[in-house]
Amino acid sequence: MPKIKGSASAVTAILALCLVSLIAGCAGASFSIGPLSFDASPPRAGTLLYADPGVTVTRSGQGIIRYESGMELVSGDTIETADGQAVIDYDDGSAVILNRSTRLQLGSITLFFGELFARVKSIATRGGGQVVTNELSASVEGTEYGVRRDLPSADAVSGNVQVYVREGRVLCAPSARARWSPIAITVNQAFEVVGYRAPPAARAVDARTLSRWADDAERRLRKTRTPEIRPGIMVPIGPSRPRQKPHYESPG
Repeated sequence: MPKIKGSASAVTAILALCLVSLIAGCAGASFSIGPLSFDASPPRAGTLLYADPGVTVTRSGQGIIRYESGMELVSGDTIETADGQAVIDYDDGSAVILNRSTRLQLGSITLFFGELFARVKSIATRGGGQVVTNELSASVEGTEYGVRRDLPSADAVSGNVQVYVREGRVLCAPSARARWSPIAITVNQAFEVVGYRAPPAARAVDARTLSRWADDAERRLRKTRTPEIRPGIMVPIGPSRPRQKPHYESPG
């Protein structure tokens, strides 16, 4: 049998490291080998934000709060990008990606200006499946779609809004000030509202090309939700028991 070179503690460490991938898949699990222990906490829950430098978060009663990668957002938070982009990551796998020069508020997402792209799975009941502007509301369920709002001036009440669909179906409904009929748009269709006026039908677009910026931003910024692995060393507590010498009895 070949001999294993190295100390017993080194062999223990190697075996422990081989279990890291197993621990990562066991949320809340704890393993130990010799003096080494590994705890795997469950993946982080809630709505998380990943963003470029310069992106700001404003919270009611607190004002602007310091951004930290993976920080948790709450309903009512306002996120504004400048020269950067951002990803709002929901714990069901859905995401809302913000392009540069965008400002929105969470809840039923209110888009003040800029552009967003949403990948919706099951967040429609929590507000992520609806985007509201002064001109319209876009309601979805299980779809991928984008919304862009341009303002003619900083203090403009109404602007130009475009909604396009990459997967699924979106229902566009007018705001209280508008006088056009609701319209449902599907894959590779776009609906545009200028002020409070809208055309009678959607037009054809290449939605994948329009949303390519969102794919790039999501790949670059979004982090995978995996259990956090915390290594440690097990330290014995209490007096050690002396080793007893083996006892042999001679045959009678």
